[in-house]
Amino acid sequence: MRYRRPRQYRWDETDDAAGYLRVLDTYSGHRSLGAVRERLFRDIAALTDERFGGHIVKGYLTTMYVAHRW
Repeated sequence: MRYRRPRQYRWDETDDAAGYLRVLDTYSGHRSLGAVRERLFRDIAALTDERFGGHIVKGYLTTMYVAHRW
Protein backbone atom coordinates (compact mmCIF):
# COMPACT_ATOMS: atom_id res chain seq x y z
CA MET A 1 0.00 0.00 0.00
CA ARG A 2 1.08 3.51 -0.68
CA TYR A 3 0.16 6.19 1.87
CA ARG A 4 -0.49 9.83 1.34
CA ARG A 5 0.53 12.45 3.82
CA PRO A 6 -2.29 12.88 6.37
CA ARG A 7 -4.48 15.94 6.10
CA GLN A 8 -5.62 17.80 9.17
CA TYR A 9 -8.76 19.85 9.53
CA ARG A 10 -9.24 22.16 12.50
CA TRP A 11 -12.37 24.01 13.49
CA ASP A 12 -13.95 25.66 16.52
CA GLU A 13 -17.39 24.99 17.92
CA THR A 14 -19.05 27.64 20.08
CA ASP A 15 -21.64 26.52 22.63
CA ASP A 16 -23.58 28.04 25.47
CA ALA A 17 -23.25 26.37 28.86
CA ALA A 18 -26.19 24.01 28.27
CA GLY A 19 -24.86 22.88 24.89
CA TYR A 20 -21.37 22.33 26.27
CA LEU A 21 -22.75 20.27 29.14
CA ARG A 22 -24.68 18.12 26.66
CA VAL A 23 -21.36 17.38 24.92
CA LEU A 24 -19.62 16.60 28.22
CA ASP A 25 -22.47 14.28 29.13
CA THR A 26 -21.59 12.06 26.15
CA TYR A 27 -18.10 11.28 27.52
CA SER A 28 -17.97 8.03 29.50
CA GLY A 29 -15.61 9.52 32.09
CA HIS A 30 -18.12 12.23 32.91
CA ARG A 31 -21.09 9.85 32.88
CA SER A 32 -19.42 7.59 35.43
CA LEU A 33 -19.05 10.38 38.01
CA GLY A 34 -22.52 9.87 39.46
CA ALA A 35 -23.62 12.53 41.97
CA VAL A 36 -20.32 14.40 41.59
CA ARG A 37 -21.21 15.04 37.94
CA GLU A 38 -24.23 17.14 38.91
CA ARG A 39 -22.10 19.43 41.08
CA LEU A 40 -19.33 19.59 38.46
CA PHE A 41 -21.78 20.50 35.70
CA ARG A 42 -23.45 23.15 37.87
CA ASP A 43 -20.04 24.71 38.58
CA ILE A 44 -19.03 24.59 34.90
CA ALA A 45 -22.29 26.33 33.94
CA ALA A 46 -21.73 29.03 36.57
CA LEU A 47 -18.13 29.57 35.49
CA THR A 48 -19.17 29.73 31.84
CA ASP A 49 -21.77 32.38 32.59
CA GLU A 50 -19.68 34.44 35.03
CA ARG A 51 -16.24 34.41 33.42
CA PHE A 52 -16.79 33.66 29.75
CA GLY A 53 -19.93 35.56 28.82
CA GLY A 54 -22.08 32.44 28.63
CA HIS A 55 -20.15 30.81 25.78
CA ILE A 56 -17.36 28.27 25.43
CA VAL A 57 -15.26 27.76 22.31
CA LYS A 58 -13.99 24.20 21.92
CA GLY A 59 -11.34 23.40 19.33
CA TYR A 60 -11.47 20.21 17.28
CA LEU A 61 -8.86 18.55 15.08
CA THR A 62 -9.57 15.75 12.64
CA THR A 63 -6.78 13.87 10.90
CA MET A 64 -7.52 12.02 7.67
CA TYR A 65 -5.27 9.20 6.49
CA VAL A 66 -5.65 7.84 2.96
CA ALA A 67 -4.08 4.64 1.64
CA HIS A 68 -4.17 3.39 -1.93
CA ARG A 69 -4.12 -0.30 -2.87
CA TRP A 70 -1.84 -1.35 -5.63
